[in-house]
Amino acid sequence: MIIKRVKLENYRSHSNTTVNFSKGVNLILGKNGKGKTSILEAISSVMFNTKDRSGKETGKNFIKFGEKSGKIEVEFTANDGRDYIFKTEFFKSKPKKQSLTDINGLDCEGDIQENLEELCGIKKGFEETYENIVIAKQNEFINIFKAKPKDREEIFNKIFNTQIYKEMYDGFFKEATDKYTKQIDYLSRDINSLKDNMEDKEEISNFLKEEEVLKESLNTEFSKTTEISTKLSNEIKAYETDEINLKNLISNIEDEENKIKKYSNLLKDNILEAKKAKKAKTIVEENEKPYLEYLEIEDKLKDFREIYSNLLQEQKLNTQYQNNIEKLELSNKTLKTDIANLEENISKNSEKKDSLDKNIAELKSKEEDLSSKLKEYESLLIKLEDLEKAKKKNSDKHLEKKTEINILEKDLSAKKDLFMPINIEDIEKQLTVFKDLEKEIKSLEEDKIAFEIEIKTLKNASNELSSKICPYLKENCENLKDKEAEDYFSSKISIKTEAIEDLKKKIEEKTVILAEKSVFEEKKKQYFELDKATKNLELSLKTEEVNLKEIELNIKSLDISIQQLIENQEFQDSSSLKEHKKGLEVELKNLNLDEKRENLKNLIESLEFEKEKILKNQSSIENNLKEIDEYSKKIKADTDKNIENITSEIKIFENKLTELKTSYNEYIKNNVLAKDLENLLLKVEKSIKELYSLRFNKNSLKEKVFSLEEKIKNIKIDELREKFNILKEELNEISKKLGSSQEKIENFKKILEKIASQEEKQKKLLDELKKLEDKSNRANLIRNEVGKMGRAISKYMLSGISNIASLNFNKITGRTERIEWSNDEKDKYVLYLVGQERKIAFEQLSGGEQVSVAIAIRGTMTEYFTNSRFMILDEPTNNLDTERKKLLAEYMGEILKNLDQSIIVTHDDTFREMAEKIIEL
Repeated sequence: MIIKRVKLENYRSHSNTTVNFSKGVNLILGKNGKGKTSILEAISSVMFNTKDRSGKETGKNFIKFGEKSGKIEVEFTANDGRDYIFKTEFFKSKPKKQSLTDINGLDCEGDIQENLEELCGIKKGFEETYENIVIAKQNEFINIFKAKPKDREEIFNKIFNTQIYKEMYDGFFKEATDKYTKQIDYLSRDINSLKDNMEDKEEISNFLKEEEVLKESLNTEFSKTTEISTKLSNEIKAYETDEINLKNLISNIEDEENKIKKYSNLLKDNILEAKKAKKAKTIVEENEKPYLEYLEIEDKLKDFREIYSNLLQEQKLNTQYQNNIEKLELSNKTLKTDIANLEENISKNSEKKDSLDKNIAELKSKEEDLSSKLKEYESLLIKLEDLEKAKKKNSDKHLEKKTEINILEKDLSAKKDLFMPINIEDIEKQLTVFKDLEKEIKSLEEDKIAFEIEIKTLKNASNELSSKICPYLKENCENLKDKEAEDYFSSKISIKTEAIEDLKKKIEEKTVILAEKSVFEEKKKQYFELDKATKNLELSLKTEEVNLKEIELNIKSLDISIQQLIENQEFQDSSSLKEHKKGLEVELKNLNLDEKRENLKNLIESLEFEKEKILKNQSSIENNLKEIDEYSKKIKADTDKNIENITSEIKIFENKLTELKTSYNEYIKNNVLAKDLENLLLKVEKSIKELYSLRFNKNSLKEKVFSLEEKIKNIKIDELREKFNILKEELNEISKKLGSSQEKIENFKKILEKIASQEEKQKKLLDELKKLEDKSNRANLIRNEVGKMGRAISKYMLSGISNIASLNFNKITGRTERIEWSNDEKDKYVLYLVGQERKIAFEQLSGGEQVSVAIAIRGTMTEYFTNSRFMILDEPTNNLDTERKKLLAEYMGEILKNLDQSIIVTHDDTFREMAEKIIEL
């Protein structure tokens, strides 16, 4: 991977900085505070997802003071040989925004971080590999190898990706083995609890057999007693049934007697009704002939009345037709009068039309001359008014722009008066002082907290050692020998308390000074706001002055156009032109041609209308004559004579109906009852038969009553009931004993089922316990093997790195020693330089040897863990003397020439000779 260009906008101290890099060694030179490290931090944070200097990832700390957002743009050649541009924007109030595109502007598909991991050639431990291999930060070039064993193990386990085995050993596999151990304990307790709570199976089985024998004897006794009881119960029920039947028979006899009375009365009523019906039948037979004659005359009368109604309707239509004929004859007379009047009007209006035609023809040429001149004036007036309006509008704008320019000049002068006295350099210096002051206050606060913790510790120790006995060793404390514990600790607490009070005073003093920080921050903010406002006002003033000149040019151009328009004319402006136009309009109006043309038009229309009306009237007369002829044909003769004849016939038939009315009413009155005679005779016959049947039933019921009374007379029912009750009590007693016995049997069976279930559960638990013990043993075995794997893999990798690093060391120093890097239980990631007669730990090597060994290993690890062939060095000579700086530069040259690109950030010239490109800030 090769980084070609980095562009920073509002990032840290960079407002707008672009740095171009080349292949090979790139040297960034500059004094402290020039933003060298910020360039490396920008590459690290966006390309390799590292945290900022404060340890955060939000990006807010990157943004330059006073700005709302910052931007980093990196152009690089990836391992696939293609060029890419990676943009990242940071915001104060929302998450960062990133985009990865190729050089043609096409977006890369998929996750950006996964794409970068592939394109940069760093496959595993993305951030850790970058932090500890690709980049060597200030003061950390050799420190990583001098760290404590525990810290070395944590760092290199992440780089070698072997921490996963330790995490599995301490995490998943430990949880699994602990889980199996807990489950085994729980199962063992459950098995023991089952054994303790289980009853004696043989004893319960014996109890069950005894209770079943007792139940069998009780069942036999119950059956015998039940048989006797049932026999008695049947005898009692038979007696009670006969007794009920006897009562029912006596009741039935009474019912039969009531029915006999009822039907006797009904028979009398039916005989009386039959006699009345017979008399009514005689009357109907006598009046039947007059009744039929009445109906016949009534039908004929109905027909005559219908004929009479039709004749009246015919008479009404005749009258209506005659009226219509009279109206049409009157209408024809009126229409003929109208035709005569219209013909007279047509003659008069034709004379008027000829006279108007002649007058209009004479005035037409004069009208055309006046109209032509008027159109010319109207066209000129429109153009002149438009030009005058445009001139007035531009004059108004000219005045407005002059006013706006005066206001802008006053505002600019006022802003400059406020801006000039502010010295931004003094403000920046003062804010730097305040920043240092904040750091001092923070340091003092930390010291104060440390003293407070020490006081608390001393007070606890004073309480615990009040008896002078060490709570851990359980023996006399040597430090308090011949001393009082309270005095010993109180003197120390007093010293610490005084120190805290001094710190508090210093913090208060510095806090008072720091209170002025907001004033300077506000001044700084005001400075930038005034600077921006002044520039904006100057730009606006220039723009308005240009606009004013454009308006003045427009006004001059309009004046020229107006002069060209009124040249050689009778008028000088739009007002005088309007007066000339008005005079022409009055002259044209006085001709009165429009009114004359309108009159002519009206005369022509009137003539046409009157001619049309004559034709309509003539047509109406012809239609009316046709209708008169039709109505005459519709009028019928002899209608009145027919009405007189039918009226006479109706009166004759009405008189006959009056004569037959009495016989008709008698027939209607008796006919219904006469028809019911046969039905009434049947009812009489039926009632006689019913009475005979009821009397027979009554006698039969009396015989049955006598028989039942004889049957139950000799039965002693009270003695039978007493015996039955005694047997019933005996059965209840036996039932209770049976219920108790059955309950005991059920209980014993449930206990035996429970014992069987417990035995089955115990068997299952023992099987489960055996399986869990097997699983636990296998899990412990696997866990122990996994715990060893991480160290074994790291040893294998360290062996390979040691061999290649030794070759690098021999190459850059010319010496024959080899590098030995191992990872044992006691010595974690320990590093040695081994010769023929010596083996020296890294911490005991000279400064030059440490640098050369570190360079050899870092170069090897870059090739071993990445495909990037890329390295960054941040102030590698920091805190090194002149000799070590030269050695580092000499050795680094050998390693860096094997890489595609390296970037060195420094403030001295040690690496100047080896650099392909030097970037000075």
